[in-house]
Amino acid sequence: MIYVFSNRNIENDNWLGDEFNAEGPENIRVAKYNADTDKKLTFYPETDPQLLPSLKVIQEVEASDKPCCIFLHGFNQSLKKNLGKCEEIESYGVNVIAFSWPSNPGPQAIWRKIREYKRAVRNAERSSLAFERFFNLFDDYVDINGRFNNIKAMVVHSLGNYLLQHFVQGSGFENQPGFLNNILLHQADVNSHRHELWADKLAINSRVMATVNETDNTLDFSDVLNPDRLGNTLGNLNSERLQYFNFGKIPQAEDEHRLWIEPTVENASAKSFFESVFKGKKVNTGHFEFDRSRNCFHIK
Repeated sequence: MIYVFSNRNIENDNWLGDEFNAEGPENIRVAKYNADTDKKLTFYPETDPQLLPSLKVIQEVEASDKPCCIFLHGFNQSLKKNLGKCEEIESYGVNVIAFSWPSNPGPQAIWRKIREYKRAVRNAERSSLAFERFFNLFDDYVDINGRFNNIKAMVVHSLGNYLLQHFVQGSGFENQPGFLNNILLHQADVNSHRHELWADKLAINSRVMATVNETDNTLDFSDVLNPDRLGNTLGNLNSERLQYFNFGKIPQAEDEHRLWIEPTVENASAKSFFESVFKGKKVNTGHFEFDRSRNCFHIK
């Protein structure tokens, strides 16, 4: 099952657009994706103060026999694209809770991509309060019910890591994601230099991992505008709390940005890595080569 928490605008009562919620970028609506029927969203009513939409979703995923993975997407994602990635993660045998933000704020023309990217960066900054509120909803549940049984992992993809960074560095951060077993900074489109200053704050209670693929074509585009990105450089892997996993030695990962799909996961070690991460389990690093000079595990 896929659930969507979003600060996007609602379209036609059953879909989300590429703008902010009409009531402000900090406002969140909650929906279920009907993948098996009309492929639309069903929004939870906001009228019952005793059963908030967020609480209803949490109750549903906690009653499931599957673990649940939170997913924060990256740049240039319409709702349709976002849900497609959610379905990829769901195929690993997990439910998915997506935080969907307006990261597609412009036309599709390639020659305007730089302008659109810069607007998406600003949208990520403006979405950090909504993301804080999103995690406060889970934190409230933990205060009442204790640790979650099923919600144990979060995957943050590409430019979504910049949104996460902005949240962690904000005044409202109180380690709300600390109930998670695993947090994966997947092909992070953030500055590699000194990333540990904010990322380490997530690792107080959780296992925090970061993937690296030096041949990542998408992050090559980001490199045109930015310093080295965490997701595509083996330099600056300086955290003593994070674990870094280099996918660059897998031939199938050549040029790939989304490492949890084929052809990358034709490699058994890569597939096992993502199965463990998505389900909130500890990754068995005994199969990987640890490179002390780089402070990372090489997946082969």
